[in-house]
Amino acid sequence: MLSYSPDVFKTPSMDNVTARLGVSNGTFDISLFVDNLFGNKTLRPNDLVGRTSCHNTDCSIYGTYYPLVHGTTMRPLTIGLTVQARY
Repeated sequence: MLSYSPDVFKTPSMDNVTARLGVSNGTFDISLFVDNLFGNKTLRPNDLVGRTSCHNTDCSIYGTYYPLVHGTTMRPLTIGLTVQARY
C-alpha cells in the first residue's frame, strides 16, 4: 500500500571535499591530505522512525506526530600527513 505523508523526513544533499597533494622520489612518498575541507555537519539519517512505527490514533492526524530521526554526521575536518618508505 502506498501513501503520502507530507512530514516525512527528506534526506538533505551533502557536499564533501577531500584533497591530497604529494611528492614521490622512488624511495619515499610524502603527501598532505584534508578530509571534509569545509567542515560539513549535515545529518545523514541511518534510522528513520516515522508513521509506520506508530500504531495509535494520534498518528493519523497530520502535525500531531513528528518522526524521530537518528543519524550521524560526516567525519570532522581532518588534516594529516602520510609518509611511505620503500626498502
